[in-house]
Amino acid sequence: MIDKSYVESNIAVLLSYESLWAADIIEKGYYSHTYMGELVKAYKALWLNRVNIDVIPPEAPFDRYKIIVAPFLYLVNRDLIDKLRDFVYRGGTLVLTPRSFIKDEYNRVNIDLDKVYELTGVKIEEYTRLPQNAKVVVKFRGDSPLLSGEETYGEAWLEVYEIITAQPIAYATWRWIKLKPVITMNSYGKGKVIMIGTVIPLDILTKMLKELIQSINLKPVIYEIIHDSNVEYYARSIDPKKKILFIINHEGAPKQLKIKLPEYATHIIELLTNKEVKLIEIELTLDPHDVKILLIE
Repeated sequence: MIDKSYVESNIAVLLSYESLWAADIIEKGYYSHTYMGELVKAYKALWLNRVNIDVIPPEAPFDRYKIIVAPFLYLVNRDLIDKLRDFVYRGGTLVLTPRSFIKDEYNRVNIDLDKVYELTGVKIEEYTRLPQNAKVVVKFRGDSPLLSGEETYGEAWLEVYEIITAQPIAYATWRWIKLKPVITMNSYGKGKVIMIGTVIPLDILTKMLKELIQSINLKPVIYEIIHDSNVEYYARSIDPKKKILFIINHEGAPKQLKIKLPEYATHIIELLTNKEVKLIEIELTLDPHDVKILLIE
């Protein structure tokens, strides 16, 4: 049964080994945040939203995805810029974090950025590496489409933006920088680009991506009534209305779970015990490092 299943994902994290090489190896020590650290954070923020996630290289097809998160996309070639433009223009949502599009494929500073400006709707007005332990105040606008009215902080790096066509949705304040655009949203074709100009905490990125996922009507694998960040939910499809759900306890302590499944579910079997599970609110007990496998029809 499992060998005939497949992973169905509308969301991807872009893994660029070229950016990893340029930022974490060639320029090791210059940045106080790392490419791998930001990549893992982006993955975990999506993971905590209980959606299936693909990790893809720049050469992979983008057309099956609705959201691509491309953290610290430091080194890019012309082909990747054009590919990202096409993805957004056709209706995709692209999320970018600080130090994107900085170098070309030869690790030279990118100077021809007209296509990037058109895609993102901003130019970098000013940037700085932040001192250790420095915190930038980040305030979301009251009418922001994401995290309306919230306040958080940024660290490690700060870039603020000159607006071309984008909508500023959050502003930064730090020392001489007073209420400058630091998070923006740009409409390009049928899609959108989110630019994040500082290193924000995991919980804020998680909430931002949750609202973004909801805004384009993507559904999570499950709905948690009791949330536990140490439990993983992973689904494989057999057909559009028949799935296998893996529930994994990553902690050395037992867990009491309460979840709801998508509306289409009419019959649930726990495969390891062959027991039927009630439909409305599922309550499960997982031993330390335990796993449950549910067949959902």
